[in-house]
Amino acid sequence: MAELLNYFPVLAEDESGKMIELDAEQVLTFPKAIVAKEVVNRGFVTNLLFVNINNVFNIPSEVIAALNKAPSTSDTDKQTKSEEVQHDPDRKKNRDHRISVNKDKLLGNKVYTSRMQDIVLSAVDSDMEADEIVEKITADCMSEISEPLEKYKDSSYSPSKTELDNIKSGLYEKVKEAAEEFVSGDIADRIAQDKLTDSLANIIEKDLPNDTVIHKEEDKYEKEEI
Repeated sequence: MAELLNYFPVLAEDESGKMIELDAEQVLTFPKAIVAKEVVNRGFVTNLLFVNINNVFNIPSEVIAALNKAPSTSDTDKQTKSEEVQHDPDRKKNRDHRISVNKDKLLGNKVYTSRMQDIVLSAVDSDMEADEIVEKITADCMSEISEPLEKYKDSSYSPSKTELDNIKSGLYEKVKEAAEEFVSGDIADRIAQDKLTDSLANIIEKDLPNDTVIHKEEDKYEKEEI
């Protein structure tokens, strides 16, 4: 290290604010001092205290819930309140990361805007009546929604049949309402077609994750509060 510093000097600011050149011992000591300060700032609740262990304070929600429900032990018959599991200070950040990952698993890399545009144009180019157009758009759109819903059904969230039915019913009403609003105007209008396309895509790309992944993670987050 000392030999290397002859060619690549390292400068740092000392306690008085003056720039100084560090020797080999100081170069090795400074990172430890920075880590120590971060450990103190985090109240010693940090993974920096452990070597080769990254998840000591990133306990999965399922584990936390199970631990908090476990009965406490005592030498007497008196029931004592179990101690709640402490959470990582970056719990919100971890929750947001889980939401992002699970949304990707739910929707994949599929571009729904393009598919919704095909559905709208296919209905418009047909000779069907307004109510038939609504029925076709709704059916075709719900067919696209069935795939991510099936992934959600098989996910770690383990939704009940009633929950899935309620989500599907809610999405169906939104799709149908958007289609009915569309046919109430000029269906040949390109702006109206694009508006419907965006509405249908948003139902899948925003409303569907909100009703499934985000709802579940927000619910878990609230239950984890101490």
